Amino acid sequence: MSAKENLKIAETWMDAMNRHDLKKMESLYADDAIGDEVAEPEVIVGKEKITKAYKELFQAFPDCKATIKNRVAGGDHVLLEIIWEGTNKGEFRGTPATDKRVKLRIAYIFRIHQGKIHEIREYYDAATYLKQVGTLPEK
Repeated sequence: MSAKENLKIAETWMDAMNRHDLKKMESLYADDAIGDEVAEPEVIVGKEKITKAYKELFQAFPDCKATIKNRVAGGDHVLLEIIWEGTNKGEFRGTPATDKRVKLRIAYIFRIHQGKIHEIREYYDAATYLKQVGTLPEK
């Protein structure tokens, strides 16, 4: 597929994420897709596990949304630079809800092959997230 087609797939995934449409998101993954949130210690393997992780995110941040600021596509890779925002209304990764608003800059790197997302790598500043959600003291 062309870089333009791969960009469309990544943008379709981002649109589904904004609508919290887990079924649409999952339909775009390869069966053995990899979800690598670099700030987290474990890489997630398998579309069902990636879907579960996003379900937990949407439960913890029910108003979360992303705005694409930049996009770059070449070969089988797509980079989306986004602003992600949400309010922590539920438990997330073992931390109780804080009712705090979070706004992060995130870079998503997608590897797309034959029309399916094979890998999503996500980069953001974890310290900024922890400060904003209220679990890391401001300094």
